[in-house]
Amino acid sequence: MKMTIEKYMRSYAVNVPFDMKDAFKNEFWSAEWIPQLKRWKVGPSKLEKLTQWVEENNAEAERMFEAARILKEQLAHEKTLPINTSAVKSAKVGKTDIYSREFELHYFSDEELYSYKGEASCVGGIVYIELEDGTKAEMKVEVPLSYEHFRSMIITPVFERGVVNHELYKLEKAAKEAFDARVKNLLASCNRRRR
Repeated sequence: MKMTIEKYMRSYAVNVPFDMKDAFKNEFWSAEWIPQLKRWKVGPSKLEKLTQWVEENNAEAERMFEAARILKEQLAHEKTLPINTSAVKSAKVGKTDIYSREFELHYFSDEELYSYKGEASCVGGIVYIELEDGTKAEMKVEVPLSYEHFRSMIITPVFERGVVNHELYKLEKAAKEAFDARVKNLLASCNRRRR
């Protein structure tokens, strides 16, 4: 699959691989994402520049599209495998870092959905999980370092590491417990300073 440019209303739409998104946005900073088409919209004045960028980057994009297609097929195949119900043998937290991250919060008020974007410091790291049958998995964990979100935790399975056919709630529980034990003192001291 290659990148293609299509006419979209009075502008143009182009499909860009996810891994090239940042390079594309650096070149076309005013481009807008169209979720229904899964394409980026670029104004008509940038058509010549867009055409040149697509020609220069199409070989790399084709390689990325192919890699994404293969990964998608592998994940679909893994989902057809029977669920691994092995118990968790160990959960170890790798190196943790404190960094700034943009969060998007959604909440309901008066039967309307509101969104809020904000930046917060958070502590994050990878939890390496080993099951009784010897299978290994990874979970990425992030915790915002603000008092009001002290108990909120974002746990993301790292699918390329064989998490797909496991009971995710077991892995998430093990990751949460291991991460809590590792960073609870850091979180407590950070929240004490905020009061």
